[in-house]
Amino acid sequence: MIVPVEKQFNKIEEQRHRLLDEVSKLSHEQQNFKPSAKEWSIAQVLNHLIFSESNAVKYMQKKMLGVDAASDAGALATFRSFLLKFFLRLPVKYRAPKVALPVQEEVYIVENLKKQWDAVRSDLKKILDQLDATSANKLIFKHPVSGRHNIFQAMTFLEEHIGHHKKQIERIKTSPQFPS
Repeated sequence: MIVPVEKQFNKIEEQRHRLLDEVSKLSHEQQNFKPSAKEWSIAQVLNHLIFSESNAVKYMQKKMLGVDAASDAGALATFRSFLLKFFLRLPVKYRAPKVALPVQEEVYIVENLKKQWDAVRSDLKKILDQLDATSANKLIFKHPVSGRHNIFQAMTFLEEHIGHHKKQIERIKTSPQFPS
């Protein structure tokens, strides 16, 4: 794995482990508490993160089959990546794109979600291990709203996406009805 990508991967792995450690300390009831019928529980937020990352990995696996033919990222991809990062950091609620909306169960076992996420991250690592400096700049990631990005921009998205939903988890935990 090339060094800059390895640094990004290690950073999102640390972020994921911190989030899972925090959620694992909550009771099953707290993990599955929904502030309202239309809002997600913490476990459902984790399921969304896993689902969207899984879709990203599947797309990247497909693109890696013909990585040499993929276009290089340019100024437009950089600009789209900047905008995506900017919007994810705003203190605003967004509806996830339909393609990133998993079918949500009412109750999850967080340990099972953790195992699913471990498998997705293992698949991501396999992709990253295949990249060299040239292929790392290829447009192999596709965000449903902002379009195609290179692996550096993809890793930035994964980090910002988790950070965005970490704020959502904090909002859930501060709900007046959150179980004690």
